Amino acid sequence: MNSRAHIRHSFARLRLHKDLNLLYLIQKFFGVGKVYHHIDVEEATFRVSSMKELDVIVKHFDKYPLLTKKLSDFLLFKKVLDIIKLKEHLKAEGILKIANIKASMNTKMEIDMPNIVPVSLPLLPLTSVNDINPYWLAGFASGDGCFTISIIKSKAKLGETSWIRFILTQHNRDETLMRIIAAYLGCGKINKDSKATNLVVQRLSDVINIIIPFFDKYPLEGVKLKDYEDFKKVSGLMDTKAHLTKDGLEEIRIITSRMNRKRKLEI
Repeated sequence: MNSRAHIRHSFARLRLHKDLNLLYLIQKFFGVGKVYHHIDVEEATFRVSSMKELDVIVKHFDKYPLLTKKLSDFLLFKKVLDIIKLKEHLKAEGILKIANIKASMNTKMEIDMPNIVPVSLPLLPLTSVNDINPYWLAGFASGDGCFTISIIKSKAKLGETSWIRFILTQHNRDETLMRIIAAYLGCGKINKDSKATNLVVQRLSDVINIIIPFFDKYPLEGVKLKDYEDFKKVSGLMDTKAHLTKDGLEEIRIITSRMNRKRKLEI
């Protein structure tokens, strides 16, 4: 093993397509890091790389712990920083320690090195409905939630109708947390595929009576707020049965055409 292997350590906050302004606000809040705007692929990245600036990030998440399995990744990340601070990464044994830790982080990345033995993940406190902070949940939804509206074929008079859903998605390793969020909100169903666990709220009465009042009280951040405002407008049209009329369905079609990935990057 080459003890001179390059170790790159960084904390990155990635928002695809549209939340450049929000990244600058995060950078301003922490007072460290840089925002990289990749115009060609409409991506923006907030990245913190220096050891001194990473200490700012670590202190923040020590004070305000993560609730998802990312807490495990964060604790392992701190171990790597300690190894680097002690300059153990300059020796083969230190490189192996870091490789073993990396093999356990995130979704257990594969590393092309021999003798890798993933370390045990730190034990996490069990969460319950009482652990959910509504402001945290609003921030969580700002990053991993999706407000979707679809125009689908129907046996109705117009031959089409609208379908509205709020979806919150996480990797399957956070299934327990997703079920706790569903219990906290008191609505929605849990759907799973090979990689992701989704909380899906699609009953219009749940959207009107639970989801909208929640996000009105605990506002979303960034461009997701604009998607929510469009979502709320469509839910109102559906609540008054306007989606059953030609004009109402056309208005919904126009609103849908500017939402989510169709919305341009905010600069």
